[in-house]
Amino acid sequence: MVAVATEGLPVPQTLGPSSAPRRALLCGLIALAVACTDAGADEDPVAAPVSPSPVETSASASPSAPPPSPVPPPGTEDPSLPPPATASRSPTPTASPTSTETFAPTDDPPPELMLIGEDFDAVIRSYHAYRDWVFMHPDPDRLDAIMHPECECIIQKDLLAHYVDQGQWWVAEPTVVHSVEVVDDFAPNVVILRITLEHTDTQQLIDSEGTVHEVLEPRPPWVEENVYVRDDETSPWRLRSFLDLGSVEDQVGD
Repeated sequence: MVAVATEGLPVPQTLGPSSAPRRALLCGLIALAVACTDAGADEDPVAAPVSPSPVETSASASPSAPPPSPVPPPGTEDPSLPPPATASRSPTPTASPTSTETFAPTDDPPPELMLIGEDFDAVIRSYHAYRDWVFMHPDPDRLDAIMHPECECIIQKDLLAHYVDQGQWWVAEPTVVHSVEVVDDFAPNVVILRITLEHTDTQQLIDSEGTVHEVLEPRPPWVEENVYVRDDETSPWRLRSFLDLGSVEDQVGD
C-alpha cells in the first residue's frame, strides 16, 4: 500500500455505522419542508375557505350596532310609515277616500232692483225676484232695500240671520207674478196693490251637506193686498204692510 502524506490536512471525523440512516432521515425532512413551502405558495388565497367570525352575544358587544328592526305581523303594518330597513314588502294598497259632495248657494248676482217709478207691474216683479234671491242667498241686510223698517215683515231679517248661523238656504223656483192691480193711490207716496202670485214647485231649505230641513209644497195662485210707500218720487217703493187674502178661488164673488 502506498502511504499518502496527511500532514497539514484536517483529518475527517470518522462516522460510525449508524450515520447513514440518520443522514437519509434528515434529507427526507428537508425535502418534505421544501415541498410544503412550494404548495403553500401556489394555493389561491381567495379560494381558501374562511371560517365565519363568531357573533358576539356578550354584554361587551359594540353599542353602535343597532338591533335588527322587528318585522310586524302581516296586516298590522302602519301604511303611513316606511317599511323597516331589514324588511322587504310590496306596498299595501289603500282605498281612496270617498268624495263627499258639498252644496252651496248659486253664485249668480242679485237681480237689478227697479222699484222707482209708476210702472207697478215692473216694480212688483222686481220686488219678488229680489226677495226670492235673498232667501236663496241669505243676507238679512238686503231686506232693507225692499222692506220699510216699520213693516212687520222686517222680522224676516231675524229668520235670515238664523239661516246664516245654521248654514242654510232655500232652493226654489222663482215666484210667479200673475197680475198687479192698483187698488188705491190716495197719496203721492203711498199705493195699495192687489197682486196674484203662485209657487209652481216645491221649496226646500237645505244646508251644505244637502240635508233638507224644511219643505214647502207648491202653492196654487193666491192673492195679496199690500201697501207700498216711498220717500219721494225719486225713491224706491218698499213694502209697508201685507195681507194674504188666500187662494184665487176664495176671491170669487168678492
